[in-house]
Amino acid sequence: MRPSARSRDRLLTLIASLYEAPGSLDRWQMFLQSLAVSLDGTAASFISHDLVAQRGSVALTLADPSATREYLDHWIAMDPWAHSPKARALTEGRVVVGEEIVSRSELRRTAFFNDFSSRYGIGQSIVSILESGPGALSGLSINRSDTCRPFDGGDVALLEALMPHLRRALQLHRRIATAEAISEDLTGVLDSATRAVFLVDEAGRVTWMNRVAERLIATRDGLVVDEGALRAVRGADAGRLRTLLAECIDTSAGNGIGPGGAVLLGRPSGRRPLMALVAPLTRRLAFFANPHAPVAVVVVSDPESVTVPDEATLRELFGLTPAEARLTRLLVQGATLADAATRLDLHIETVRTRLKGIFEKTDTHRQSDLVRLVLLGRPTL
Repeated sequence: MRPSARSRDRLLTLIASLYEAPGSLDRWQMFLQSLAVSLDGTAASFISHDLVAQRGSVALTLADPSATREYLDHWIAMDPWAHSPKARALTEGRVVVGEEIVSRSELRRTAFFNDFSSRYGIGQSIVSILESGPGALSGLSINRSDTCRPFDGGDVALLEALMPHLRRALQLHRRIATAEAISEDLTGVLDSATRAVFLVDEAGRVTWMNRVAERLIATRDGLVVDEGALRAVRGADAGRLRTLLAECIDTSAGNGIGPGGAVLLGRPSGRRPLMALVAPLTRRLAFFANPHAPVAVVVVSDPESVTVPDEATLRELFGLTPAEARLTRLLVQGATLADAATRLDLHIETVRTRLKGIFEKTDTHRQSDLVRLVLLGRPTL
């Protein structure tokens, strides 16, 4: 069910608020405030439940601080909505009204309602499920007083329309905005990333790209920058990328509701396609671009790109000596033991002895295991 025409403006306002949130707890609070007002809610919270250990956490909330403390200290283990068998069956992306899980009459018979939630105006709930797994559940919960009108299909439709944007904003928060929060110079962070990152302005022009992106563009294999615009080399992919960028630019400007998406970009070389994620980026986060133009961010991964950590990183991660780190890099880059011995000007037996020490420090037993650990186990952005 789609939101009515009357609720479109409300949805656009919420989306605009949502895409300003990544990287700022204050902005997330403002989004929760806007959402609560839009749904006539008394509280809105991001809540995670460990249903096995019967504990959980509240990441952000508009509830009374006393209610939050009391809930986490005692009532979270008795939350009838979270611990209902029906709640365990909920899947990611689902929007559900609390009464579908626990009827109002049943809720009113619980100590949770009589001794806690009714005192704080938390008699009803509607939840967007963000993550769901064995024994775990997290979501965005909005509450109303028991005396307010029940949540209805219009409320569900609004949250369903908002859901893809919420997930995209959380993804951005984790990938980019968190880096902004902990670094005064995010350009350095993105330049050291192993993925290509592009920022695109309202005209579709690339306003900034990191070094990985520059190297990728130089190959003209799957993705190019022509007259300043980011384009896919192959026609069908170009149309899909162009559509996603246009949607994200409109969303960032407050004129649309497209959440962006992912697209595979075919390559003339025949190598495996590039994988691109496109998402709206609020003006506030457009720290490399024109601050007056809405932008989109494009993050591109090359499945065939192999980045070997430098010697300093290997030493820090695994406690290797400089000599062991040099040998490890050579092996990961494809050298045989004989090749490594020649390049390091060592006897083959010396190389074998050194490799045994590397195996011990990395808890590996074969050269293939070592290569896999270094390539797949390294920290990346």
